[in-house]
Amino acid sequence: MGEQKKAPAKRWGLWFVVVLCLALVGAGVLGYVQRIELAYWAVEKAAKELGLKGHRLKIDHLDFTGFELHDVHLGPDVSLKQVKVEYSFANLLNSRIDKVILSGVVMDVSAPDTGFLGQLQTLLQGNTAGSKTQISPPEIIINDMVITGRHENISLDIQVSGKVSPDLSGELLVKGKGGYQAFEVQDISLDISLMKDAETVLFRVEKARFLDRQKDMLLRPFMVTGDGRFQVAEQKAVFSLNISDKDQAVVVDMEGQADLVNRLVQANVKVADITFSPTGLQPDVLSPLANLPQKLDATLGLSAQLNWQDEVAKLTGDLAIKQARFAIPPQKERTVEIAGGIGFTLFPLTQSGTLDVTKLSLHHQATPALFHPLYIQSKARLHEDGQLSFEGAVMLDQSTPVRILTGKGDYDVPARRGQMDVRVPVLDFSPAGLKPSHISPLFALLSRVSGKFSAFSRLDVVGEQLSGWADISVAKMSFETDTVQVRDLTTDLVIDNIWPLRTKPKQVVTVGEVDSAVQLAHPRLVFTLEGQKFHIDDFQTGIMGGTAHIGHTVFETDTDSHDVVLGLKKIELGQLFRLIALDGLSGTGQLSGQLPIRLKGQEINVQDGLLESSGGGTLHFESQKARQALAGAGEQVELLLNVLTNFHYERLSLRINQRAGQNAILNLKIEGKNPEVMNARPFNLNINLEANLDRILGTVLEGYRLSDRAIRATVGDEQ
Repeated sequence: MGEQKKAPAKRWGLWFVVVLCLALVGAGVLGYVQRIELAYWAVEKAAKELGLKGHRLKIDHLDFTGFELHDVHLGPDVSLKQVKVEYSFANLLNSRIDKVILSGVVMDVSAPDTGFLGQLQTLLQGNTAGSKTQISPPEIIINDMVITGRHENISLDIQVSGKVSPDLSGELLVKGKGGYQAFEVQDISLDISLMKDAETVLFRVEKARFLDRQKDMLLRPFMVTGDGRFQVAEQKAVFSLNISDKDQAVVVDMEGQADLVNRLVQANVKVADITFSPTGLQPDVLSPLANLPQKLDATLGLSAQLNWQDEVAKLTGDLAIKQARFAIPPQKERTVEIAGGIGFTLFPLTQSGTLDVTKLSLHHQATPALFHPLYIQSKARLHEDGQLSFEGAVMLDQSTPVRILTGKGDYDVPARRGQMDVRVPVLDFSPAGLKPSHISPLFALLSRVSGKFSAFSRLDVVGEQLSGWADISVAKMSFETDTVQVRDLTTDLVIDNIWPLRTKPKQVVTVGEVDSAVQLAHPRLVFTLEGQKFHIDDFQTGIMGGTAHIGHTVFETDTDSHDVVLGLKKIELGQLFRLIALDGLSGTGQLSGQLPIRLKGQEINVQDGLLESSGGGTLHFESQKARQALAGAGEQVELLLNVLTNFHYERLSLRINQRAGQNAILNLKIEGKNPEVMNARPFNLNINLEANLDRILGTVLEGYRLSDRAIRATVGDEQ
């Protein structure tokens, strides 16, 4: 190549035209009539001199002011429908052509190293030291040039029109489409301005539509506009782009620079605040991969840096969650507020990257709140096959943070299917240390809490469906309220399904002791939880020297009214009378029976409760207040008071009724005698009493209140 004597590489096209024109002029001296044939001879001569092969063309017009070529074929990759050259004879003698008009140019750049484009590169790289020909550039007009092809993951299908002046300044308009790998740009409208000597190129993107053609689409279509400057000698560009979706809901500003020699693009990316709402914009409108289980209500901001080297594009930045809310099912009006930042490094071309959550705050704005302020720390990695792996922890946001939950899992983004293991580490509660009320205000009524709590759960997500199971362990938990003390509560619960919540049948809770107005010895509860229904399968406890029992009963959290039948067996009559606190009344013996109880909010009613003796016993009524009040009431009253001082009954029944806020009405029926009165004459007595059962029923109400609060907290129904 270096030894060949060829025309100047940068002027080869114009030299081709001048040779053709001079040959035609010379031929005109011999015969104007044969000018076309002579022109073909000149073309072949010039083509041979330039080393061009595989060309053909048709000369339609030729004279001393110009010529026209049609159907020009320069090789398999370049053809022209028409070439029109204008000149004057005087300018032509001075190696100057006035104008070249190119129409219907078709260029295939799929193989730029072969065909005419390959020959052109060879010419441009040739040694031009021996050439002395200098040709002034003409004005060049391009009409409807089509450039197509695919090369190194880049596809192109554009139309170019415009004009280039002799000083190499000019204006070009580019329309069409292009692509890189699975990404496509359609509806391109690009204005190009060439500065003098074509050293600087200004460009303006009037419009371009970006499409993601990947199987698992990363982004929905968006529009691009912008401008920039390209320095030809340095092969470097600076640019400013504006990117948005069709509704302008998301607006991205990008400013950066490109180095074509080093195949490097660097840019700063700034996204204006994006507002998502349940009735408006949602993330899946922007990306199908962001199809969330529930509607997003949030304001987000994003800033990042783009670094694109060769075929590796990396986006590093921060996602600011300025205000976000999500509902806790099933009540959609209950929301958790989230704020914080997420750092990320993403590789858009491979749909992979990492996420780093340093502190994402969670607040439940309700009265009472489900939990005190928390924050999340986590890391996640998105792999090229769409698999997301993650792990993190939930921390109690206080002066000394406490880790109350950890999680680790995987999620298949294309399939929208994943699994996560959630663990509550052993929380060791003590009066001087961690308290349940530090975690949730729902436990504010508990004091002097001690014991241990831990849990493990495996969650599965398929689409919008959440399922899973959990094991919960409570060991030797003791606590107090203003009315009750609980000692050594222990249970190992197995939850079959997280949502809707369902336990395995017949879960067991045991308690060492409950000390209230009535002392309960070794209570044992067997229950089943199904969604909003709490089934008491069996409840037994020691009480008043006997036992209490509740058979199968269903509590529903969507109502505050419940009916319970409290069965009592062999309770001590004396302990019952002490709790009733009737002045001067005592006795011995044992009673069994049932108390039908209706619970409604904080009210408690007893409807036709009946207790009967299981054998004989004694009844003693010694009240000076009663004798003074009944003095002078007659012999029958005096006899009754004497009989009751030491009444030995054979049968005793006690019917109980109480309305909320009122004292209980007791109907006491006894059959027996007083050995010291009327020679032990038998009596059948029917006595109506008014008594206060608050100490007994208050214990039932407190147990109901604690159980109801625990159930509602578990199923997420705080009332």
